[in-house]
Amino acid sequence: MAGKYTVVTDRWQKFSDVGIDQEILDFLASYCDEFLVHVVDVEGKKLGIDEELVALLGKYSLIPVTYAGGG
Repeated sequence: MAGKYTVVTDRWQKFSDVGIDQEILDFLASYCDEFLVHVVDVEGKKLGIDEELVALLGKYSLIPVTYAGGG
């Protein structure tokens, strides 16, 4: 897997080799109006948000982001 955070598909079961970084966020932003980021690794564990991921999204996303997971 490329990078710390990766795109997961097929009901969050299939991990891709697409890492989340500025380049991929810029590319994907040209195809949508908003990102829905579901943090499957922490879902249901009551660990709170992944602050490092939120910082990355806030720094590099050119479009709105909805963050889900961690509750």
